[in-house]
Amino acid sequence: MEKVAATHGNQQIEQIHLLASLLDIEGSLIVNLIKKMGINEIEFRNEVEAAIEKSFQRLAAVKSYISNDLNKNTDNSRRCCKEYGR
Repeated sequence: MEKVAATHGNQQIEQIHLLASLLDIEGSLIVNLIKKMGINEIEFRNEVEAAIEKSFQRLAAVKSYISNDLNKNTDNSRRCCKEYGR
């Protein structure tokens, strides 16, 4: 996530950066799900890239941080994992 944000000159790490990172993982579950839903992977990646470029301010090299929304989602994910014993 941080690498994706830094590549785009974004200081704040958002959910779209997480999605872009998940798309880059070899054998990604997300990519497999997208393909099974009949969504063109290349077009999807291009739309994610465009959303990052359009939505966030480019900054000089600065320390990045996780947005409140992404932080809430990770906290919720951790809670769910604990509930289901993972």
